[in-house]
Amino acid sequence: MREITKQELLDGYQHYMTVSDLKKFIDEHHIPDDARVLVQRVEDEYYNNCGWGVYLKEGEACRSCRQWNKDIKDEKYLNARPKLKEIKDELKPFTEQDIKEAMEQYHPAWSCAFYKDDEDILFIDLHY
Repeated sequence: MREITKQELLDGYQHYMTVSDLKKFIDEHHIPDDARVLVQRVEDEYYNNCGWGVYLKEGEACRSCRQWNKDIKDEKYLNARPKLKEIKDELKPFTEQDIKEAMEQYHPAWSCAFYKDDEDILFIDLHY
């Protein structure tokens, strides 16, 4: 999957919505402050075969992987349960590739959508 860098996102990416666009849409359509926000789900096809990229951020899953690795290195599990020494080889740390694959993936939002039958929900589309 292609990664979108911050530089590309800020300087060269063309398909996006700004906070100003979002505020304007909310004001124009009188979306209430307590409206739920829904984000359009798109098929993996866009990312796997159409060149869409993702902006990666280290979230909870990555932090858990890094903590696991630290705990293995510090022998936390072995010190807590001496009989685990028998399976020490099974306590495998996550690789940097594993951690990268666990990162949160974001994609720029394209626009908002308005549906008259759901005026109390803010819909955000990832593409036109």
